[in-house]
Amino acid sequence: MTLDDDDLTAAVAGGVLSAEKAAQLRAFASARRATPEVDEENIRLISSFNDIFVCVAVVLTLVAIGVLTALVTAWLPGLCVAAASWLMAEYFTRKRMMALPSILLVVTFSAGLGAFGALVLGVAMHPLSHWGLFQSMNGSGTPRFPGSDLSVAVTAGFGLASVGAFVHWLRFHVPITMAVLCASVLAAVIALGAMVFPGLVAWSSEIMLICGLLLFALALRWDASDVQRRTRRSDVAFWLHMIAAPLMVRPVFEMLGLTSGHSATMEAGRAILAIGCYVILAMVALVIDRRALLLSALIYVLYAIFSLLALTGLVTTAFAATGLVIGTTLLLLSVWWRALRAPLVRALPARIRAIVPA
Repeated sequence: MTLDDDDLTAAVAGGVLSAEKAAQLRAFASARRATPEVDEENIRLISSFNDIFVCVAVVLTLVAIGVLTALVTAWLPGLCVAAASWLMAEYFTRKRMMALPSILLVVTFSAGLGAFGALVLGVAMHPLSHWGLFQSMNGSGTPRFPGSDLSVAVTAGFGLASVGAFVHWLRFHVPITMAVLCASVLAAVIALGAMVFPGLVAWSSEIMLICGLLLFALALRWDASDVQRRTRRSDVAFWLHMIAAPLMVRPVFEMLGLTSGHSATMEAGRAILAIGCYVILAMVALVIDRRALLLSALIYVLYAIFSLLALTGLVTTAFAATGLVIGTTLLLLSVWWRALRAPLVRALPARIRAIVPA
C-alpha cells in the first residue's frame, strides 16, 4: 500500500504521528527523489491496479444501464447513469477514497445530468426559443434566432451539469469536480450568450481567451492557498490549470496563423514568433511550477519548428529533427526544472514570491 500526503496529514490529526515526524518523512521522500516535493507536481490519479479494475467495471455497468434504460425512453439513460454514478461514489469515493474511480464517477455523473438536462429541460424550455425574450422585434412571429432550439438544449444541459457538479463537490470534494463545474458553467454561459447575441460567434477566439484567463486566475488562487502542494487544494488547482491552459494557448497561436491549416508550413517570421511565445509560456510555467501550459502549446511549437526546418530545405528530415529538438529540450527542462526556477522566482517581487512555490 502506498501512503500519500493526505495519509500523513490524517495521521498527524489522529495522533498516530507527530507533525515533526511527518515533516521528516516528507523531506526524506523528497531527498530520495532528488527534487523538492512541490516541484514534482504530484497528482493523485491511481493508487493501485485495483483502481483500473474498478474503472473497467464502472464503465461496463454504466453503459449497460444506459442501453437498457434507453429502451424505455430517450431521457431516462442520463438520469439513471447520474444516479448510479452517485451511488457508486458513495462507496468508492467516500469510503474507499479511490482516486481514478472517483474522477471517472464525477465525469459520468455530470455527463449524465447534462444529457438529461439537454433532453428534458431543453424540450421544456422549447417555447422560449420562439416567444418572449427570443421573439422577433417586428412581431411577425418569426424566431429571432433560427438555431436557438439547439442552444436552449445545450444551455440547459450544461446548466444542470454545473448544478450537479456543485452538489457533488459539496458531498465528495473530488479535486477534478471544480474543473468540471467551471467548464460546465462557462459552456452554459457561452451557449446562452450565443443564443441571445449570435454575433458573439465571430468573437469565439477572444471569448475563449477570456475564459482561459479567468480559469487560470482561479487556478492560481487555489495554488496560492497551498504553496507547499500538500493538500487536495493543489489537486484542484492542477485540474483547473489543465482546462485553462488550452483555452489560453489556442487563441494566442491562432492569431499567429498556426490553426488555419491552409499550408503545410508557415513563414519564418511567424514561426519565430510562435517559438518566442512558447519560451514566454515556459517562463510562466516555471514561475507557477505548473507544466500544463507547456503541454498545451506543444503541438504549435512543433509545427513552428518543423516549418523553420522545412524552409531551410530539410524537408525529408524535418519531422525527425523537430522531434529531436523539442524532445531534448523538454528532457533538459525536466532535469533542470529546479535550477531554472530558482533565479526566476528570486527575481520576482516579494508579494508574488509569497504565492508561488519556493
